[in-house]
Amino acid sequence: MFDRNNEIDAVDLQSGTGRQIVQNWTTIIKSPSVSPTGVDLAYQVNCSTGLTGEGDSIWTIPFSTTTNPCGGRRVTPLTAVGDDAHRPAWGAHDVFAYEQVDARTNVATIRLIARTPGAHPCTLTPGLADNRNPAWSP
Repeated sequence: MFDRNNEIDAVDLQSGTGRQIVQNWTTIIKSPSVSPTGVDLAYQVNCSTGLTGEGDSIWTIPFSTTTNPCGGRRVTPLTAVGDDAHRPAWGAHDVFAYEQVDARTNVATIRLIARTPGAHPCTLTPGLADNRNPAWSP
């Protein structure tokens, strides 16, 4: 899996064939993360429709589909204007770690959120230091 030219693609290592997962649009699409089961994909995209608080957020789709960037399901909630959710890291039991970047300070905190609709994020790191690039241990 990789992001390229505002789309997300997959390449089968045995056959070398590629497939587009998230279509190229005029928004920035990046940071793919495959679920531990290999069934779903998470990614970062801005699906702004002009509503207050829409910025980059984490979305998911089934890995077997091809969709437009905003055709999946938003995982992270709407936030303050300009605050963005970046770099999803898919953990066990449909839980994500991600960066929440404060637009005023450009300082990121690491948050956890369940994929369950209506879930609320939990902040893991204090907002005093810049914390980025979450990852899970096997």
